[in-house]
Amino acid sequence: MHWARVPEATFEPGIRVLLGLHAAFGRRVFRLALWPVVAWYALGRAAERSASADYLRRLAAAGCAPAPRPGLLGALRHFHAFAEGLLDKLLVWHGRLAELPYDIDGAGVFAPALAAGRGAVIVTAHVGNFELCQVLAARYTPVRINVLMHTANTARFNALLGRRRLADRLCLIPVDGISAATAALLAQRVDAGELVAIAGDRLLAGGAAESLPTPFLGAPAAFPIGPYVLAAALQCPLIAVFATRRGERYRIRVAALAERVVLPRRGRREAVRPLLKRFAALLEAECRAAPLQWFNFYPFWAPPRER
Repeated sequence: MHWARVPEATFEPGIRVLLGLHAAFGRRVFRLALWPVVAWYALGRAAERSASADYLRRLAAAGCAPAPRPGLLGALRHFHAFAEGLLDKLLVWHGRLAELPYDIDGAGVFAPALAAGRGAVIVTAHVGNFELCQVLAARYTPVRINVLMHTANTARFNALLGRRRLADRLCLIPVDGISAATAALLAQRVDAGELVAIAGDRLLAGGAAESLPTPFLGAPAAFPIGPYVLAAALQCPLIAVFATRRGERYRIRVAALAERVVLPRRGRREAVRPLLKRFAALLEAECRAAPLQWFNFYPFWAPPRER
């Protein structure tokens, strides 16, 4: 089953109870209360357990010492990290940034574009907590950030986030693909100096033809070429951004991929390959440093048509 067709598992009353425990007793009690929830989820989600085990095996084979062993215990730890990450997303969107200490590596990468009034494309991944970066950008930079995201199977959790609080500085654009109308809108916004964020680690349904096999944790995996084609169309800088939990702090990493992406009319896919390899290498480094922060619970290394 394609990742976008996986049914949403959000149980709003349960989340509200856990949030109440966190508010009343703090993170330590919240973490303890998560274990039975995570165990119930793990036992009922064979496909996600299998995807977690596959990822953890590849980490171990790649020599990542901190990674847990694949199996039920490893899946439990992996799902627990995911569930705790959901709490952090809720805290971010409800303005409780003080509870999420962070460090930023490479913040100056944005300076030239912002100083020149230029927009940029941000490419990120389903690792850690990109919501932290979104809210920080909306609060502390003078430009708006436009986030392209698939929302069909996360509607209930998105409703809990309360993103409307920053609607004037942060524009969320639900998308199943980049249409001509969407591209024109984004071009206007980048020309106005705004930022556009897009995930670079998931193929949209039917997007196998717009992907490239790229080395990742020891084997080729299909990554979308869309973010790089978009940056070329918008004629702006391309910047990778990740935010992963390291112990009790988040580490935000910002890295320039290209000052400007230029793709030829012929051989476009091959011209994308160096940028894609650079992004995959950065993502792999994040997974090695924070192995439980990878949240793609589907067969990532399967051929695109089998995802």
